[in-house]
Amino acid sequence: MKYWMIRTGRKGQREAYNLEQNVITIGWSWLGDISKIDNKEELRELQQQVDPEHPNKTSSGYTTKLWQFFDEMEIGDLIVMPSKVDHAKVYVGRIKSSYSYDHSTDPQFSHQREVKWLGYFERNDLTSEALNTFKSPHSVFQIHHKPFLEFLRAFVSSKHNPENKLDPDKLEHRLSQWLGYGDIDGEIWLLGMEEGGSTSFEEAKVRIDLPAVSNIREFHRRLHKETGMATRWFTENAILQSTYAPLIRILLCALGKCGYDQPVSSRKDKDQLRERIRDYQRDRFGKEDEGILVTELLPLSNQSVADWEYHRFTDRKDLQSRDTYEEIWKPKRLELLSKLYEEKQPSLVIAYGKSNWDEYTKILSEDENHYTREIIPGIARRVGPMVLIQHPVSKGIKNKTWEEIGHYIKEQFEISIF
Repeated sequence: MKYWMIRTGRKGQREAYNLEQNVITIGWSWLGDISKIDNKEELRELQQQVDPEHPNKTSSGYTTKLWQFFDEMEIGDLIVMPSKVDHAKVYVGRIKSSYSYDHSTDPQFSHQREVKWLGYFERNDLTSEALNTFKSPHSVFQIHHKPFLEFLRAFVSSKHNPENKLDPDKLEHRLSQWLGYGDIDGEIWLLGMEEGGSTSFEEAKVRIDLPAVSNIREFHRRLHKETGMATRWFTENAILQSTYAPLIRILLCALGKCGYDQPVSSRKDKDQLRERIRDYQRDRFGKEDEGILVTELLPLSNQSVADWEYHRFTDRKDLQSRDTYEEIWKPKRLELLSKLYEEKQPSLVIAYGKSNWDEYTKILSEDENHYTREIIPGIARRVGPMVLIQHPVSKGIKNKTWEEIGHYIKEQFEISIF
């Protein structure tokens, strides 16, 4: 879980709207809807086209703030909003939706995300050291200051009803039997370390009630219905999800569906491939009978390896800390996935997250582990039928690199799921 400070304008002009409408908004209304932007560089180019008078340094700062709001903030992250109306108050909320652009409201409120406001604390509650966070001049920034983070974690914990506990049988099912989304008989597996997502009690309650394998769209519809949390990854005007999109880019090129024999170069080619990726994510990703299983090494969702909230939702000893959870459940999950792999014999496993490459290969047979080849040194490696790659959100990896990996798979593997 990440914590973000967002200010409401020099005069607090967005504060009342945010609280009344249960959203968080930012300025820069002159940019218009940015929901079709796919990367930070495209956003920078758009800003320079719309407002070329701003110096590059200022434009770069705008780009960073907007990109944080649009892409880096995640559902379940915490928002800290200092009040301009009552300077003593600081509001705290949890993000419930991905970015959206509201065409029906005043343009200054158009860039927004849905938020569940948890309440407020007063600045007098903070130590002088924690108060230093408020000295930052930035209107949008991620909070890293340890004294303030410790205060915020305690504040959020105080909002959880200790009587709210997860159903023990459903939790056990999630831990021991959950496999993911899509096609259990899929020819291709996408394997990550763990599912991203909020660590709120409400979301965890929905997740543990899922079957072993389900349709990812149905899960998100149910999550929205039961908790109000909403993404735009599977709606008509879908936003590309930062982990899914590079994986889909690899898949489309591997299956000969990106439309090109080499990594794309022209703007027209890039735009066409981007729309293919969007269409696939919206309509087919994580869906049954599509030939792909989206699975994870660990069964519980988390926003980051630094987060652990499950000790508040259960009295189980194996979930009282992340270290204990991984120590007990990682070997069990490897055994489960190894048995499933042996039974189903997928033609290709794309496993992402370099820190777990060694763990992923444990599901393969001993003979398969003998065949190793570097595809792109440090970024992609082949071990038997498994292609190990850096995490799709790793910084510095361009789209053409994912396309190169896809073309390698096309040349080396015989797969056909369409």
